[in-house]
Amino acid sequence: MNILTKICVVLLVVASLVASVVFISLATVHPNYRTNFEQERQAYKQLELACRSYAEDARRSKASLAEARRTAGTDKIELQTQRDNALAEIRKLNMELLTRNHLQAEMNASLSTLSKANEAQVKLIEMQRKDVREAWARETKLQQEVVELRDQWKQQQALAERLAQNNRVLKEQAENLRQQNVEMAQKLKDFEAKGGGVEDAEAALTPENQIAGTITAVRNNIASVNIGSAHGLKKGMQLIVFRGGQFVGYLKIETVDVNEAAGVMTKKVLSPMQGDKVTSSLN
Repeated sequence: MNILTKICVVLLVVASLVASVVFISLATVHPNYRTNFEQERQAYKQLELACRSYAEDARRSKASLAEARRTAGTDKIELQTQRDNALAEIRKLNMELLTRNHLQAEMNASLSTLSKANEAQVKLIEMQRKDVREAWARETKLQQEVVELRDQWKQQQALAERLAQNNRVLKEQAENLRQQNVEMAQKLKDFEAKGGGVEDAEAALTPENQIAGTITAVRNNIASVNIGSAHGLKKGMQLIVFRGGQFVGYLKIETVDVNEAAGVMTKKVLSPMQGDKVTSSLN
């Protein structure tokens, strides 16, 4: 017997006791007991209907409760299964989490090792870059020096070519001067052979060593030269005056100083000029 049935029985007993008391009261005290009896009877019927309704409700509630219990049992089993599955899944996830944590630790260790190796590699790369920059700077400097040396070599080569050309020109000029000297000596011999004062030329003093100079000034028939006693020049000596390849005349020295001298022009063919050359011999 469940609780609802017990409640219905208790209600029926209470209703019976109440009805008995009312019936007794109406039978002994109230003059209109029939009316009251009918009323009580109707009330009892209503109470009985209510009790039956309560009992029916209790039965339905009992059936619903039993169904609910069965459903709850089924749900409990399902929930238990779900809980077991969830616990298994949790254990699986925990294992996966531990595995991942272990892998994460290994990865962190590997990453730390790689980071250290990377730092060492970065330092090595920086050192190599520094070496490359220094080597590049040295190479650039060497290239600049090579370019400078090449330019200097080109300049020296050009200078050598100019010197060689000047040397050729000087050789040609020397050859021309030699030929001019030969021609001037021949002209002088021809002039002397014609009787142009050979006796005077032979009477004039001749320096022991060849002397050469330049006329620095001319006034009338007197000319000054830039050589003197320091060069072996003496009074009375006679010098040959020429201009390029032309014979100008003789210069007889009258006054001699240490580094200069002056004399009188004789046997002139041309008028002497400043810059004309003098020499003691054409050989």
